Amino acid sequence: MEAPDYALLAAALAGLHEDYASTKRVLSQGGREVNPLLGEHPSDARLRNYFLGIGALRTGGAILLPKEISRPGLAGLAAMSFALARQNDEGKKREGFADVMKKPAIAGILAALAAHSLSGPEITLALAANDVPAITFTKKF
Repeated sequence: MEAPDYALLAAALAGLHEDYASTKRVLSQGGREVNPLLGEHPSDARLRNYFLGIGALRTGGAILLPKEISRPGLAGLAAMSFALARQNDEGKKREGFADVMKKPAIAGILAALAAHSLSGPEITLALAANDVPAITFTKKF
């Protein structure tokens, strides 16, 4: 793995942590989970183990998959996770898993496409320091 791979993995795991934390906040305020793998009211242990498992899968993918696949995948997963966390914190009532995933999935797909089009050793990555996490891709021409 090279520096961009570590940065993308860190972003994907940070996004996952934000999704986990925002999910816990929603559930502690009486909200419900719409992910069918977790059920409407998952226990703390079930929620923690789910997110730890997803983190392990992301890490394994970053290590085992070729960078042409892992880089766009991790960029997409980071964007999707941060979008899910932001959506959780908005507090809008959503009906069903498909409704919840619309905007985050689009954000993830766009980030993955951007990472794929810029793949190569010229990529540098930076995480935004403000309250809205972002990944910036630059390419030297």
